[in-house]
Amino acid sequence: MPPLAPDLPLPDCDVCTSVAKYRMSYGQRELNIRVAEDRLAERLHDGRMHVLRADVPLRDMVPLAESDLKYTIVLFAKCAACGTTWFYGLCIRGRPAYKPVQAGAEERWPWSPVPDRELWANRLMPGCREVEGILTTAASGRSVRHPGYGSGPVYGEKYAVAWSRRRSRTLDARSR
Repeated sequence: MPPLAPDLPLPDCDVCTSVAKYRMSYGQRELNIRVAEDRLAERLHDGRMHVLRADVPLRDMVPLAESDLKYTIVLFAKCAACGTTWFYGLCIRGRPAYKPVQAGAEERWPWSPVPDRELWANRLMPGCREVEGILTTAASGRSVRHPGYGSGPVYGEKYAVAWSRRRSRTLDARSR
């Protein structure tokens, strides 16, 4: 039996079905990862859903995928309201997925080792550049001198900052 059976119908539940938000990408409907991650994190945080099993914590999935060190990164969650098991997965060469699966799918998934966190979590995102050793964070509105540039994001007391080519973003410090 394959790890995931064919797609199941969506349950009639506003808690878990409202996580996914889609956008058009090259003429095809694609899951908006940032919105889905934020909505799923909110539900996990307030107890409306809970993690059954995952490669890494939810907020670490995108950085691990961006590192290109693990092909597929997955999380299985269960909705407390309706009991549906959900698969949330990112793949470095495929489309992201958020879909209902059969109960126990997390036990049938072909789990593979996750690279050491030091290899992917403590480095600047691709495309980051330094201007005289000072990086400006749009999220905090202040400049931060990066200690050991190239070794990772700067973690403040209440927030973490990671830089990308397009914009700065604040990460949840609890996911570290």
